[in-house]
Amino acid sequence: MAVKCTGEQFKRFYSDPRYWTHTADVTDPSTWHDDEVILIDGKEKDENFDMADVADDAQVSVEGGMVYGPVVGSEEPALDSYLRRWLKEQTTTSFVVSCDKDKLDTVKAAVKAAGGKIA
Repeated sequence: MAVKCTGEQFKRFYSDPRYWTHTADVTDPSTWHDDEVILIDGKEKDENFDMADVADDAQVSVEGGMVYGPVVGSEEPALDSYLRRWLKEQTTTSFVVSCDKDKLDTVKAAVKAAGGKIA
């Protein structure tokens, strides 16, 4: 089942050294994934897309795939399950808000008053 998150969350997930081991040493394997479907703002991306091009407020959907190598939790989880596991561990979340332009300052003030951060 597809997991949805923001571009900001996806980039934090993908750069978390606890979840992704990257090494050039062949005796110390890296963590990698294959056969997933990743949609960024509704458009499917191939395996070579540049993470730097993903906007923080993009809508990301991850479905299926497998994660190989050193992983957190059970061996060879599905990529969507792996992302779901990571999201559950987080103490903060990101979301996109829409509002009338004339209410923007009020909405921003409410987020800040609640301890949120505006990117």
